[in-house]
Amino acid sequence: MISLSLLETNSADITSLYQLLAFFQTENTHSIESINQYIQFVNGTQNSVHLAHDLHFFCVTDDSVTITERGREFSNLSTIHQRRQVLFEIAKQDHVFLSVLVNARLSRIGDIRRNYQQLLRDAGLLPPLDSGAKKWWIILRCYLREVREPDQDLTRLALIGLRGEELSLEYEKRRLQEREGIEHTSVDVGDGEGYDILSFVDEGSRDRLRIEVKASVQDIDTASIYLTWNEWEKALMFGPHEFHLWPNVESPTQEPIIVTVEQMLEHVPEERGAGRWDKVSIPMISVFE
Repeated sequence: MISLSLLETNSADITSLYQLLAFFQTENTHSIESINQYIQFVNGTQNSVHLAHDLHFFCVTDDSVTITERGREFSNLSTIHQRRQVLFEIAKQDHVFLSVLVNARLSRIGDIRRNYQQLLRDAGLLPPLDSGAKKWWIILRCYLREVREPDQDLTRLALIGLRGEELSLEYEKRRLQEREGIEHTSVDVGDGEGYDILSFVDEGSRDRLRIEVKASVQDIDTASIYLTWNEWEKALMFGPHEFHLWPNVESPTQEPIIVTVEQMLEHVPEERGAGRWDKVSIPMISVFE
């Protein structure tokens, strides 16, 4: 855990932190006296020095502060990326903060501490999200899973999936004539809902359509999709539901391959007795055919 509790850290501390980093543009080391004078000059906070030390951006002694190589790399980032990186580094060390973020529902962000809300807002991590912010949330949620499963390249796979989801969002907006209310569920609450996008059946309908997106960097002849029990259960439980397949997602077509629940059923294992499968691998070409 970091020595400076996040509960004591606010937006002003983070602003003061990157102001301090600017102070080290031409010098690697400053005296404590110079640091204190600079903080006073820019109306900064003393907490920013402790925060930078805890995040290994500064090496602090009784009489001097030295910027580290990591701090130098961080100082070259844009302001918005500095804020995002600070929050990510804090979350990696402060498990309470990490838990709050991983379990946060972005559409109900008012349920978490106001201090946390402000930090996320200043970092551009609240809706509406740009592409970089979506990646930030995906990578953060993968971080905890990768700690538990270090042999799995979960972040890379999740970013491939995110690319497919963004393509499906664009497709749904075109299909529904830019209709309001299409939700990127997997970014809002994570992948536990069993689907990635909450859309509408058609432009004039109020009936919701749940979409599970499967993407691959391979072409359709070699790509496979992985369907979990939770995803399949949700496909059967709710109303209209479909699967969007994006082979060769780095050079995509204009439209996804759309697969119905009935079509997917032909490739799902049959359950017998009390047994239940966990995940099934399905060649993408077999679903397409």
